[in-house]
Amino acid sequence: MVVARFIQVLGGWTLAPILALTACVSAEAAAEPVEQGDQAVTADYDTYAAFATRHGMAPRSNRALVIGIRGRDLTGNVHSARVTRTYDDTLVVLTPDQRMFRLAVSTHPWETVGKAGVPDVDRDGRADVGMIRPGKYLAVRRESSRDIAGARTYQVVTAAGSDRLPGYRNTDQDDVYSAAERAASEARGDVLTAVLFHQGGDGAPAAVGCQVLDADGIRRLASEVGARFDYLLVDANEVEVP
Repeated sequence: MVVARFIQVLGGWTLAPILALTACVSAEAAAEPVEQGDQAVTADYDTYAAFATRHGMAPRSNRALVIGIRGRDLTGNVHSARVTRTYDDTLVVLTPDQRMFRLAVSTHPWETVGKAGVPDVDRDGRADVGMIRPGKYLAVRRESSRDIAGARTYQVVTAAGSDRLPGYRNTDQDDVYSAAERAASEARGDVLTAVLFHQGGDGAPAAVGCQVLDADGIRRLASEVGARFDYLLVDANEVEVP
């Protein structure tokens, strides 16, 4: 920047330009924005163990505890449960030796149209695909002859050992389980049977109520949990999850 300064010399005026030097400060390039989840995601075993205990399922020293978080993906983003062919929910696996890891899972159906064996609960001539309700369950490994797509499977039963699990039914065959449909299912006492943990996608049956993982996910789960595990299913739209 040029600053003009007038200096009086011998009764006259002389213009003396003075250059004022300024330091240049370089700004760092802006960092890529980081997507923030709707809920903070913790990596702490004790926090999840305390959460499960508050919801009636304390970790055991001889059995893995798996927390299914419906409506929240691995980054912490919360969404409504919808019928979609994607692993957009989260499993938190707590091992007996107090390790914790997460897996992507789908706790919702992938299909809106029921296959053979799916009941028509509202008697309108269309099969109504179901989704199990949040609650406390037990998952038991099935024999290897019943593997799906070459991967182990687990049957989900109630804490009392029944394969009749409380559930919601999608009676209008859209991609949403509405509040009205959930209330109607509770009033009817709708249940689901033959609910499994299994591999989804190619080589697997249609996901119409099962808990499905990709090939890597189901193999990691089976390698860590052994013959059975406790399963606590919650909905991130209904409770605050760590």
